[in-house]
Amino acid sequence: CWTSGTSGATSGYVAAVDKTTGNVTVVPTLANAIANVWQPRLIALTTKILLFWISSTDAGATRTDLNVMALDPADVATSLLASPTVVLASPNVGACYDVVKSNADTPGLDVAILAVRSATTTSYSVISVTSALALNTVTHARTCDGPIALALSPEGTNIQIVRGNST
Repeated sequence: CWTSGTSGATSGYVAAVDKTTGNVTVVPTLANAIANVWQPRLIALTTKILLFWISSTDAGATRTDLNVMALDPADVATSLLASPTVVLASPNVGACYDVVKSNADTPGLDVAILAVRSATTTSYSVISVTSALALNTVTHARTCDGPIALALSPEGTNIQIVRGNST
């Protein structure tokens, strides 16, 4: 997953290689509906690969939505034709987010956890996203005016948020 573009306009591309044979299974492909993409991230879950990115309507000056697509490792090319799911809609998306795979060793739990700075910088959200793209959001009214990062405890029951706060 990478971006490419000129004059501030960027597009999101995805390619895939078979882990066993090393053969290219998907040549570099422009992912459906991924134009003006910023900060793409791939998270490998047990059953799907989640592709996250922030979209923009004006070459990056204003971030709009935080999006996700679930890619089926057995059929990445078809997965790229799907419409994205909006994780967090404008005007709530700030320029910073972090995402990790939940490391809870619970059968059937196939989840990514995100921390997202709000555009107003007066709050941040913690969001879980399943492989089926079900979302659960909790917003915390605490200043976050810089970068944000998260880490999970080994058993996956505790989340540590590190956030920029210039006050």
